[in-house]
Amino acid sequence: VNCVWLDNESGEQFLKRFRRRQTSSGQRSMGSKTCAEFRFRWAGHSDQDLVSLDVIYDSGETLEVPMKHKEAAALVAGRCDLSSAASKDAKQACIEVQRIIGSGGLSPMVGASFRRSTFSRATAQGKELGDTVAVFDEDIVFLDEAMPSRDGASWCRLARETGGASPAASPGDGRRASPPWAVLRLQRGAPAELERKLLSLGLVQVPFFSKALCGMLLLHKDLLR
Repeated sequence: VNCVWLDNESGEQFLKRFRRRQTSSGQRSMGSKTCAEFRFRWAGHSDQDLVSLDVIYDSGETLEVPMKHKEAAALVAGRCDLSSAASKDAKQACIEVQRIIGSGGLSPMVGASFRRSTFSRATAQGKELGDTVAVFDEDIVFLDEAMPSRDGASWCRLARETGGASPAASPGDGRRASPPWAVLRLQRGAPAELERKLLSLGLVQVPFFSKALCGMLLLHKDLLR
């Protein structure tokens, strides 16, 4: 899985994410369609794969808008053609994200690439997958997106460097960070017994964990002082 987050030289988006997590236990604006956060995400090791623009609203709801890499590049550059948007909500989300990018002077700042395993409940038949119980992310590599891509052709370095190999395996040409930990995220509705068992094994709970925040702290401390 690959993710890219945008920010500016003031770390504006970092601060918004941080403050949102500090207050996330309070009241949420139910039904709000105001964009609180967004990211670009895709699976696989090819810049030909579809990208998902994940828009997280104040209400906590998430809208996934699929697009091609060239459309993601156009959106970041402020010239995305929205005529082919799949729905009214998708079009409105792209308009809002494009406005936030333009008004904030945002550009790719941090990328993350990692392996993800998903654990689901088995159905009564024991064959089909049921609800997701947990996701496990490992081999996490954070990449400094503020540096130009190698050939200048890709809209972000991660799209370029996952064109055939994992960033962890390629030498690259700039800063990256490979933390020694993995992340296990329990989904809502996961058995309480499972949580107790994991804690008994010495796992550390990290409330409101965010890869975007970790990536910024590891690679862009100079912007956050």
